[in-house]
Amino acid sequence: MPPYSPYDTTDPFNSKEEWNDINYKFNGNELYEYLMKISFDVHTVPIYSFFKPDDGRVWEKTPKSYYEEYTFDASDDGNTTESPIISTPIKISPMTVYRYGRNPLVQYNGDYNLSKRIERFFFIRAAGNAIVQLDNYLIAIDTYSKFIFAYAKITRYSDIYGQLLPTDFEAIERYHLGYKFYEYDPIGFIDENKNIILYQVYADDMTANSSEYVPRYSGLDSQIAKPIDKTTTGRSPYAR
Repeated sequence: MPPYSPYDTTDPFNSKEEWNDINYKFNGNELYEYLMKISFDVHTVPIYSFFKPDDGRVWEKTPKSYYEEYTFDASDDGNTTESPIISTPIKISPMTVYRYGRNPLVQYNGDYNLSKRIERFFFIRAAGNAIVQLDNYLIAIDTYSKFIFAYAKITRYSDIYGQLLPTDFEAIERYHLGYKFYEYDPIGFIDENKNIILYQVYADDMTANSSEYVPRYSGLDSQIAKPIDKTTTGRSPYAR
């Protein structure tokens, strides 16, 4: 995409469609009030949910962060990962969840992260211990459309009791078609009740081969994804 201009009527970030509004479905700023639980099933498919804790925890701002970083301690939230060879889920603890206002895998002061387009997204990362150290760059959430995007490519795994757990990531822009993360098909959405719904096709792709997973790109000839249920996948509203 060319540099952002508020006068470019062809730019989807200037769309007049109902999804292009912070108040679409609900005020997207409300999402900053929620913490997040993050677990992984036996196929490394993530399981996400928002929650408001009753112990006073909030997102804590990291001083002097170039990426607008916030964190909270998730060590006692029951986050787990599963293994195909043991019946008991493996607890991820200690664990810290991160939220960024800029893409943490891209230079903080370049045109990419300083673009007006990035301001509507926040980026989630989780770091912890499940026998090995995990450091997972997970999803970008659009506070306007409420779609969820994969912004990172898994580049390294560790084998834990038969379960391949991702340990290293790079920006998806360096792989696949070289597009911005938001130009690929969304992998899910947030519904009116703030449930995090992942599309079935994403879960199927991760289950088939999570180590090689890259988001799909349906192209402009396809319909835009719909935030209805797990089956209503489609292209990104920001697709080039």
